[in-house]
Amino acid sequence: MQFMFKLILVFILLYITDKGLGSILRYYYFTQESGADYRTTYALEKTVADIIIFGSSRAIHHYMPQIFESELYLSCYNAGRDDNFILYHTAILSGILKRYKPRIIILDLNPDDFIRQPRGYYYVRSLLPYYKTHDEVRPTIELIGRFEKIKLLSDIYPFNSKVLTIVTGNMKFGKKRHDDSNGYVPLYGSNIGNEDSFHKKTDDVEHIDANKINAYELFISKGVSCGARVYVIVSPYYGSTYPYRLTIPMAKMIASKYNVRFLDYSENRDFRNHSNYYYDSRHLNCEGSELFSLDVVKRLKNDFHPTMNFGD
Repeated sequence: MQFMFKLILVFILLYITDKGLGSILRYYYFTQESGADYRTTYALEKTVADIIIFGSSRAIHHYMPQIFESELYLSCYNAGRDDNFILYHTAILSGILKRYKPRIIILDLNPDDFIRQPRGYYYVRSLLPYYKTHDEVRPTIELIGRFEKIKLLSDIYPFNSKVLTIVTGNMKFGKKRHDDSNGYVPLYGSNIGNEDSFHKKTDDVEHIDANKINAYELFISKGVSCGARVYVIVSPYYGSTYPYRLTIPMAKMIASKYNVRFLDYSENRDFRNHSNYYYDSRHLNCEGSELFSLDVVKRLKNDFHPTMNFGD
């Protein structure tokens, strides 16, 4: 009897501790004013931009919202996030569409976006803090593993890998840092040197992840259904052609099914062999991203009637 009493007491203390610390972590997570977590929150809960850009680090560093705004007379937000791919972006888009309907949606697609990764769906852990408040992200988070629902009964669990970023984001210097402009983060200089652009990789059929293909198609269908103009873009790489063979043709085929424009810059000669445009082989620097953004805007303009007033 005494043992049972002690056991119940331990569970009560654990429950109180979990709820207390979880509430504190949640509060300070959502008071951050800069950084990747802040940008996710802003995209999911606050932005009402006419143009939304999605993608991984290549989106963050390649698309300058100020160029889209000045050329198209539409507000723009770059909702890309480092090391987050199609599953993440489909979840974020679902959350955005619950609040409002953007006019233009751009997805920067990686040529390996459909490939099964050794770490599985670990990267969508960046969505954990939103599990209890945004039901649209739950199916994506639950792909991480079959015990994820149980783990998320804990209020600490969604934040247990974010303590350092939460502390940094709430310190005086953290609150003052502004490393982005409407989500865009510039890279300066070039580290290209003599590095090889890519290593040999494979994307045979057995390496394709059906969940990622389904998420990609869902992303497009949601964007089209809300009345937005949807663009899928493979932004530039430096040097040799990217060795993956299946993702791009599969993505093109799905995009054509929905009459969505697919712009492939992976072999574009205006960018591919100009090392001064690149920070590294996968990312444009500030100079390159400005030229690339201007080129994308030119293509977008050509898709609209020449007499259309973008400010309407």
